[in-house]
Amino acid sequence: ISNVRFFTDGDDLLVNVSYNRATVFFMGCHFEKNAKKVATFVEIAAGARVHFIGCSFYPMVNVGGALFSHTGAITSVQVMSCSNTTGQTFGNCTDTATTT
Repeated sequence: ISNVRFFTDGDDLLVNVSYNRATVFFMGCHFEKNAKKVATFVEIAAGARVHFIGCSFYPMVNVGGALFSHTGAITSVQVMSCSNTTGQTFGNCTDTATTT
């Protein structure tokens, strides 16, 4: 999936990767959530493999929590060369060269 903007003006999930054998690549995507109570942007099933390359996560989130809800192996979710200006951590993932 490339160059897609995912947006919600509330606490809905932006993306839910629910199939535990899925492999998904997000390249150059924008994830924007105006969270009120729930900081989670993306929910990822244990076993799924998800890669974020050159993506942006924004704006500043004023609620606690991680951007990803993921209970699987840390190496199953890769975040590479992304921008995170939310003030929150990504959560359970391998993060390389991310700017804040």
